[in-house]
Amino acid sequence: MRIKVSGSGRWRFGRFRRDTKGAAAVEFALVGAPFLFTLFALLEVALIFFGSSALEGGVQEAARTIRTRELQISGGGVDEFRDRLCAEAVGLISCGTKLNVDVRTYPNFAEADLTPPVDAEGNPLAGAFDPGGPEQVVIVRVYYVWDVYTPFLGAILGNIGSTNSRLLLSTAAFRNEPL
Repeated sequence: MRIKVSGSGRWRFGRFRRDTKGAAAVEFALVGAPFLFTLFALLEVALIFFGSSALEGGVQEAARTIRTRELQISGGGVDEFRDRLCAEAVGLISCGTKLNVDVRTYPNFAEADLTPPVDAEGNPLAGAFDPGGPEQVVIVRVYYVWDVYTPFLGAILGNIGSTNSRLLLSTAAFRNEPL
């Protein structure tokens, strides 16, 4: 292949190929987008992991108030439980409308319903709040809707319907202490 340059003769393709002016810019253009996507995806997954860990720690500490019957004795309800949960799950979890609480009692562990709290499209359902009495089996499930912001990663990590959101779920199962 020959390239003709005005007035200076002809260049061979090999000479054109050996010319490295601007090679770094071209290489960065080829590698830059996948690198940035990988970097942002890694940061997003790390944030989801830390958010899930914060939620898990908050649920374990807040569920302790039900297990020891502190919440029932004080007459507290779902708002007091959410306040305790939010105080414990500091950092990446906001305590707005994206945080749902579902506390139910069962006669024994075998009858506990642990199906995901979502409808047919994958959207979260409203939860109930029944902390139970002495020696009852209690399942505390708290779920949080985490928005995924990295482009294309929401399609991979998203598990709520057709949105770019991920449902983080934390569960505590225990038997309430006796009187």
